[in-house]
Amino acid sequence: MNQYSASPPRAQIEMLESRQLLSAAHVLTAAAVHTRPTPPNVVGFYAGHFSGTIGSSPTSGVLEFVFSSESKTGKLSGDFLSTNVLFALSGSISVKGKYSFHSTVFVVRQTETLTGTVTANADGTTLAGNFIIKNKTRPTIHATFSAPLVTRNVPSSL
Repeated sequence: MNQYSASPPRAQIEMLESRQLLSAAHVLTAAAVHTRPTPPNVVGFYAGHFSGTIGSSPTSGVLEFVFSSESKTGKLSGDFLSTNVLFALSGSISVKGKYSFHSTVFVVRQTETLTGTVTANADGTTLAGNFIIKNKTRPTIHATFSAPLVTRNVPSSL
């Protein structure tokens, strides 16, 4: 038989088992484990200073934040005290430490509104941001602030 004319033997596939087996081994390292980021813990009492304008005049003063509760998802409740007016706050802080707030309070037959933004550092020991306090009969306050953590023990009231 001629070696060039003979056809090579054909491959045959046989089914040996009806099941398919897979074996693998992988060691997870600490870097390979994905954990969901969590918001910084900002529960506590913060006291700081603000500076800005009241109307067109410069102003400055002290302010206080008290965050009394925070859930695992970042829901916050607390108080803001400045210019002798206490505002109740609620909202949520993001995993990047961003918090926006809006609050309304009735003071001396007038309604004052507070809006602002806060950024907390990663360990929740410093707050910084800005706020606006509006009242129909008084000039608007625009200010920036910084407030370090005084204590994680929340006072019963401001």
